[in-house]
Amino acid sequence: MTTDPDPGARALEEIVRRLNPNVPAGTRADGMPRIPRDSTAVRQITTLLRADPFGKALLTGHIGVGKSTELAHLTNELASQRFTIRCSVADSVGAQNTDTFTLLVVVLEAAIRAWIEKLGPMPPGLVEQFVGRVEPRSLEELSAPPIKDSAQIVRRRPNGVLRWAAMQERLLEYKRIKTGEQLAAFYSDCIRQLAIRYVAGADLASIDVSAVAESCEVILKEISEKSNKPVLLVIDDLDKVMDPALQQSLFIDRAMAWRRLPCAVVATLPFDAYFGERIAEIEQSWTEVLVLDPLPVPKSETSLGQSLSEPALQPYLTMLREAGADQLFTDRQKRRLAHASGGLPRTFISFCNTCALYALEANESRVLDSHIELVLQDMANKWRGRLTDADYEGIQRVLQSEGANVRNVVQPLRDGVLLRDGSQPPEKQCRIAPWAEPLLKAYEKRTRVGGADAAKNRS
Repeated sequence: MTTDPDPGARALEEIVRRLNPNVPAGTRADGMPRIPRDSTAVRQITTLLRADPFGKALLTGHIGVGKSTELAHLTNELASQRFTIRCSVADSVGAQNTDTFTLLVVVLEAAIRAWIEKLGPMPPGLVEQFVGRVEPRSLEELSAPPIKDSAQIVRRRPNGVLRWAAMQERLLEYKRIKTGEQLAAFYSDCIRQLAIRYVAGADLASIDVSAVAESCEVILKEISEKSNKPVLLVIDDLDKVMDPALQQSLFIDRAMAWRRLPCAVVATLPFDAYFGERIAEIEQSWTEVLVLDPLPVPKSETSLGQSLSEPALQPYLTMLREAGADQLFTDRQKRRLAHASGGLPRTFISFCNTCALYALEANESRVLDSHIELVLQDMANKWRGRLTDADYEGIQRVLQSEGANVRNVVQPLRDGVLLRDGSQPPEKQCRIAPWAEPLLKAYEKRTRVGGADAAKNRS
């Protein structure tokens, strides 16, 4: 005889599913809705797009600060005025596989599917035009004598030609392409192939993107004329591209591929690139480069007691209510986790999610204080082995210089160990994440003791 699972456990499992830090709020019906926030960066992007139907903007900030959530909201807000197309690099090819050629293929496939979904079947003549646009290119490569040695292929054929030729060869198998659905399926197949192919940074310059870029320009122009609306293209997850060579190729060397598109483009930019040596070139290539600041950080529990009326605490309380987790935490626990997150929504949701998992594992109906301690200890332990003395020294210099020298600590900055909030006064713009404060204090204590010992030995 079987029995139903405990109702309390089922409810807790549902809370865990909704408290998913890997799903941007407002992007799924079964996920959490977006929490309204006062964002200067998003307001500026919205104003730009309403004024310029071909504006190009980049949104950057800490990983987990809410860029994906805000871009999804921006897409929905402008849907009545723009024909919106949204691409997620993470959902298609992965951030580290996203060179310009591959990203243009992703955009092309997304545009075809958006046409079918919002405008109906694609005209047969347009489908034939796309098929014909691909087939004739690089025919000399396709007709070249076969080479059995893969090393010879690499030496004799540039990587970009190989990739495009591979697509051509696959297209020759699609002689029956007559509909937009078949064309979208073809490009989806290409994306699957491209997602598992690594391109070395030195080879990026050899990739010819002209054909696929031209196809993107054609379909975006056709969509605008068919829908009688300017097109807005939103490209998410580019902020997760960590390879400097890929960053340079996407945002500088091949920036013209995006500037030429007959539509508005909003994409995410890695936060380390915003502080990099070539940020001035990126700003020259894009209309706007804007930073999404963290949420306000509520005071710690010791400075404001049990009160939940503090305005800075309200977004975090709303997140818990929307996830059905309001009764899972005490008032003191809510404040402690919100403060520890440092203003990064994903960090707060991740903390709450892990607390709920600990409670579920222990067959508890509520989160215990011991679960909070475990979560914060887990976070500190994870980063204890990742941060080097050079990282700690760099963080110290940034804090002491009121935000200068940030370029030397871009990794901790991007990952939210060191936080930057441009909405604060200059002397308060940079701060250590509250959960990481014990790590910095331990380093400072260790270096003080080490310095004292060294001085004692010298004397």
